Amino acid sequence: NTKKEKKLELVHTDVWGPAHVASHGGSLYYVTFIDDATRKVWVYCIKRKSDVFDTFKKWKELAENECGFKLKCLRSDNG
Repeated sequence: NTKKEKKLELVHTDVWGPAHVASHGGSLYYVTFIDDATRKVWVYCIKRKSDVFDTFKKWKELAENECGFKLKCLRSDNG
């Protein structure tokens, strides 16, 4: 297990929740994306666990446009 060197070569993701109390905006979950090379972290609050895939698609477009690389591998614990 060696740290990747290129942005978006390996990104770790996880989902947390449900919270016992909703956030001010009504979110009960959050999803994180962590770039293995840069350790940059993105955190998104979501209302339902079923919102994860739509959030991933939006994050992927943003991250790829931001850094100029394509996502190569997304690692999840299937949460």
